[in-house]
Amino acid sequence: MLTVRNILSADELAELLRGFESGVFDDGARTAVDAGRQVKNNLQMAPSPERYRLGRIVSDALARHRLFMQYAIPRRIRPPSFSRYEVGMEYGDHIDAPIMGQLKDNSLRTDLSVTLFLSEPASYDGGELSIQSPYGTRVVKLPPGQAVIYPSQSVHSVSPVTRGQRLAAITRVESHVKREDQRQLLFDLGRLISETPALRDDQSVYTRATNVHARLVQMWAEN
Repeated sequence: MLTVRNILSADELAELLRGFESGVFDDGARTAVDAGRQVKNNLQMAPSPERYRLGRIVSDALARHRLFMQYAIPRRIRPPSFSRYEVGMEYGDHIDAPIMGQLKDNSLRTDLSVTLFLSEPASYDGGELSIQSPYGTRVVKLPPGQAVIYPSQSVHSVSPVTRGQRLAAITRVESHVKREDQRQLLFDLGRLISETPALRDDQSVYTRATNVHARLVQMWAEN
């Protein structure tokens, strides 16, 4: 699990918020599967060329964010959806579908989920994202333009909104590296290499270290 800052520029955030003002929203339960329909109570932006354009803003912002790319090692990013929670709305405990999309050309294995927050935390009460893991439950409520990345098969929920509106963009990622422990090891090794001055200052050692990282990616990556 990772929190990522500064994904959106101020102009991009403003553009997304304008899209929320003009967009058409449907019952979010329509997009849930199986038992998820019983616990999903939110609004979701209806499909349209405008939603696709807004989704490209989010996808492009993620693709240029170095920390996101290092952590997710994305093979494909699903077109983002946009959700709005009004007072009384929530999303109970659920996991994301392991495969999204029905056809071979657009189906995607959901390795990672991304929630990009778009509302100021002080503008609404409730609406916290809770993500369960073997190490406990993490409760997340971030400033606009920040995101949390977490395994798609983690049980997670959004608590009831009691004041204001909670706006967010959500997407899923199919990683080149399917296994979570391998992705985490690659991320930790990459950060260690970049944050250790002794490695950066000795070109020979730095080259050997980055070669180890690259060979592990090659070993574990799936086409």
